[in-house]
Amino acid sequence: MRSFAFCTCDSSRPVPQTTQLHLSLEETSFQESSKEVHGACLQAEKGSGEDADKSLNDLMREIAAVEMQGLKMKAVVIKQLLSRRGYQEKREALQAEITQAHADIEQKKEELEEARVYKQHMAEYEVLRQIAAQSTLTLKLRKRNRPCPATDRIHRQGRSQI
Repeated sequence: MRSFAFCTCDSSRPVPQTTQLHLSLEETSFQESSKEVHGACLQAEKGSGEDADKSLNDLMREIAAVEMQGLKMKAVVIKQLLSRRGYQEKREALQAEITQAHADIEQKKEELEEARVYKQHMAEYEVLRQIAAQSTLTLKLRKRNRPCPATDRIHRQGRSQI
């Protein structure tokens, strides 16, 4: 009987079964590979050297396939992490733009309010200017002892109503 250095299995001990219902692809491949290792050990103990060599070659191919699958899964995970990081950076940039837009909106609101107050003040100043101009004209006419046209109209209207 031929034995291998990697084969330390006891043929009387069964391969442990998992109690999990949901297995990932990696765990399933590992379990299948471990069953094949156990089968190769049994074949090496019971069978001929050619059968053991064939089992060893099959086992090595299976191990290489599992390693390749693991590397592929690792590459997928790394790509997903990079993609997630890229999306996170885009999200942060968008959030910064949104914050800046809110600040700009608040600034424009303040500017608009200031413009409204300025416009209101200008309208009030215009009314006061007109009142002052009319008062100045009335005072000038009174100084010359002439009646004011505005007050003349008022007096005439008042007399015609009586």
